Amino acid sequence: MIHVAIDGMGGDHAPTNTTQGVRLAVAANPDLHCLVYGDEAVLSPLLQGVSNVRIVHTSEVISMDEKAAIEAMRRDKTSSLSMAMQAVVSGQAQAIVSAGPTGAMVAGAHILIKRIQGMKRTALMPVLWSKGRVKLLLDVGANIETKPEHLVQYAFAASIYAQSVLGVANPKVGLLNNGTEEGKGRELEQAAFKLLQQEPTLQFVGNVEAKEFFTSDVHVYVTDGYTGNAVLKAIEATLSRFSSGLKNEIKASKLAMVGAVLMKRSLRGVKSYFDVAAGAILLGVNAPVIKAHGSSSPEEFASAIQQAFEVAKGDVVTKLKTAIESEVSDAL
Repeated sequence: MIHVAIDGMGGDHAPTNTTQGVRLAVAANPDLHCLVYGDEAVLSPLLQGVSNVRIVHTSEVISMDEKAAIEAMRRDKTSSLSMAMQAVVSGQAQAIVSAGPTGAMVAGAHILIKRIQGMKRTALMPVLWSKGRVKLLLDVGANIETKPEHLVQYAFAASIYAQSVLGVANPKVGLLNNGTEEGKGRELEQAAFKLLQQEPTLQFVGNVEAKEFFTSDVHVYVTDGYTGNAVLKAIEATLSRFSSGLKNEIKASKLAMVGAVLMKRSLRGVKSYFDVAAGAILLGVNAPVIKAHGSSSPEEFASAIQQAFEVAKGDVVTKLKTAIESEVSDAL
């Protein structure tokens, strides 16, 4: 049984969507047990009759305002997010999921769960798919300023995740850049390129442009948090706009609606080219920390819980610790 701590009160649509997500997740996975943190009077009716769930009461909630949330995580130990993280630290749970503010989650993870010894920076990494091919992008916002050696560790961490959780035998690593030729980019990318070339255990394929994200056979894309966040938001906004625009055009014409019915299978196939997972893992801390979208639907929150379950079951953190320890020993 894998125990996952849930911040039941975090997110734009909590606790309705978070509790519905918990319902979906435990119904789909009998080996999952959720510890849900939040106001028991509010959560109990929403989770009534659900097995493999325990509610842990707290009336304190972290604000969705990023600046206030980060300050609150530094001083408040009784919020639903803080208590869920403490459950991981104490061993009551093996992973945590929250749709609360990103800054508070990153700050709380550093304060309570702490960074893996030897890991120089943490990184937020969502899982994206294109026609069945996995795409891992990191960092997407945990650290704005990054050094070349940090990008190398990101590549190691993401490769371990791809192997342990997603079953990718030899994940290919690409450096996100403004051109494919060697020597492209800022000093950061140029220096990182040389370091990545020197790592025999990484299957580094060189620079990759953002326009190739969904078409190349690269599994892992490394970059700094500022660039990664901008790329991810551009992808999400484009996909959302394309989807809503297509629906509006179909609804505007009866002929188009008939055509859509006839093309239903093909349209589903097009959707499989662009799939963004609901959760991003914070790689580099001592336990699986999954950040769900603040506006997660119940299905998306359930997907984030499933991701936490798989990361814990795959023992990704232990494997990452072993790899980082080996890297540190080789450097001595």
